[in-house]
Amino acid sequence: PYLENWDYRYDMNSTAASVFDTFFITLTRNTLSGLVGEEIYQNLIRVENIPIRIMKRLLQENSFLFQEVGANGIDSRDEIIRLSMQESIEWLSEQYGDEPVQWRWENLHTLTLRPALFAEASDDPDAPAVLKMIVNNLMSKGPYPVPGQGTTVNKAQYDWSNPYQMLLGPSIRRIVDFGNLNRIETVTPTGQSGNPLSEYFGDQTELWLQGQYRYLYQDSTFFREVSYQTMRLEPAH
Repeated sequence: PYLENWDYRYDMNSTAASVFDTFFITLTRNTLSGLVGEEIYQNLIRVENIPIRIMKRLLQENSFLFQEVGANGIDSRDEIIRLSMQESIEWLSEQYGDEPVQWRWENLHTLTLRPALFAEASDDPDAPAVLKMIVNNLMSKGPYPVPGQGTTVNKAQYDWSNPYQMLLGPSIRRIVDFGNLNRIETVTPTGQSGNPLSEYFGDQTELWLQGQYRYLYQDSTFFREVSYQTMRLEPAH
């Protein structure tokens, strides 16, 4: 009933979104991994639109590849679809409980904002424990539940190798009225400052999550009416 009544939106309270994405990833793996091997399959799913396009075509054409997976006891498209759905429901039940209301998209799909260079360094198995602690506890923000998905207007793509952690989306949102350039609406996922010790570090995250904006003023007369701070950078002698 969840899929039958689904409006195809990846809202955070959607159970159907969780059921469909879990099913589609499972179906893709069950169809392709045994045919191409695990190494090729992992490379294949690095770019989300590749497995999506492949599976769409295979399903529409009832490809002979569905008969090729018969070595695993599966000999038709319908059978592998039923098996994949069953495995998906079992996985959701194991991870989030037997009540479908607990399978909401917000419980699966989350975003953690991490500093790219430091995060990559801290993910190294040989990285010092203190670096991992600083990156995870001081320099990162989240995890936050987020709506959307890789194919939605509000893009929130996740890594198929590590579902369902969002890794790709709008790094900045901006609305510009070219008839009035003195006031532009803009927001970034983190904040005005990239310094974790600054009070402005992460000061726009909640706005970004809620689809809200701050105003970027281009009219210099505005700054004579409000208090502000300046910083002067001088080269070392």
